[in-house]
Amino acid sequence: MKQSHILILFLLFSLIAFPQNRELVNVDTLSTKSFDELRKFFYHYKNAGQTEVGKKIAFYTLKRARKEGNKKAITNSFIRLCRVSYDTPGLALKYTDSSIYFATKYEQEDLLAEGHFYKGMVLFDLGKYGNSLNNYLEANKYYQDKNSEMHYVLNHNIALLKLKFGPKREALNIFKENLKYYNEQKDYGDLYLSTLYGLSIAYVSNNEKDSASIINKKGYEIAKQVEGFSHLYFTQAEGALQYTNGNFIEARDSLLKSIPFLKSNKDYPNLAISYFYLGSIAKDDIVKIKYFKRVDSIFPVSYTHLTLPTKRIV
Repeated sequence: MKQSHILILFLLFSLIAFPQNRELVNVDTLSTKSFDELRKFFYHYKNAGQTEVGKKIAFYTLKRARKEGNKKAITNSFIRLCRVSYDTPGLALKYTDSSIYFATKYEQEDLLAEGHFYKGMVLFDLGKYGNSLNNYLEANKYYQDKNSEMHYVLNHNIALLKLKFGPKREALNIFKENLKYYNEQKDYGDLYLSTLYGLSIAYVSNNEKDSASIINKKGYEIAKQVEGFSHLYFTQAEGALQYTNGNFIEARDSLLKSIPFLKSNKDYPNLAISYFYLGSIAKDDIVKIKYFKRVDSIFPVSYTHLTLPTKRIV
């Protein structure tokens, strides 16, 4: 969704020829494609950032699926429409509700899980964390494959919400479980790094600050070599850690270094948190008020701990 909370899992596409010009994606082009090819077309353009083309493909797929009575494609079309509508969260929610409705009607438990999963992410972006957690837990009930990436992505998002609402020890245990999985898979990419980031925050929340510092240093060094997860997340995490330790000079330095990245990446929750810490650190009342106003301009409430980037499956 936004890199803010955003780490995307890309599907591995088989080699097919994609039009390089969006004008070539017209009804005549799409009408010759199977539903599986339409899926690949959609994700090709979505992952390339061409969401308008993705919408066109998803709408076409939905219209054709209804005409041909393809129940799975109908439900999937609404999920895909959600995936390209994050800039209008109200509309994205309507699409997830439609996907949940049809998945229930057609008894598609796997797609019912996905519908609740994506609805949870949209609600998270809207700051409706309790509702978000409920949808993640609902997705977990229907998602049967407990040894897959989606299971661990779902657990990740559940854990980050448990950091907000507790019990925080459960969140720490979930991140440890996820880290064990990625180590076993020898997967040291962005998913591994986001789990390290989660561990850092969970360790701080459970007052295991030495462990958090070790994780921050490890994550920072690895992240500089991996595309898809900025090392500045660990800079921010270290800033938060130093804040809790009362080392305000070090905290301010780390937080200020991370802010340009968070702004450019539209990571508004973590940006608000950084402003909150900086406002708390500031000795000058004018500076303090400036930072707190920036928090209020992003969210109507003040945050007291970091927010993890949510993971997404495409």
